[in-house]
Amino acid sequence: VYEGGQHLVLANSGGVVDATLHTAISEANRSQRMGDLYQSFWTQVAARARVVAAYDLVDKNSAYGYWGAFETWERSTPKWTALANVAQAVNRRNLTPA
Repeated sequence: VYEGGQHLVLANSGGVVDATLHTAISEANRSQRMGDLYQSFWTQVAARARVVAAYDLVDKNSAYGYWGAFETWERSTPKWTALANVAQAVNRRNLTPA
């Protein structure tokens, strides 16, 4: 069993958020490159584990993490597209780790 997902953190140990870092991490989470990494990662996990679960479907981003595949229900993301692609491949039993 594997449960997880990517985790990028904004806050330092004192809970202080750097605005420049916040922008960079937000852009990284919304990028197609993140989607590509997510698809590669989850394909490899699903090919090796009997049960897998992405940690969080919908969650707003915060200084303590960017957990959700969606930030809101209304906005699709490359991370969600990657998870959906891997789920479809699992259902077809068509997984080849990258």
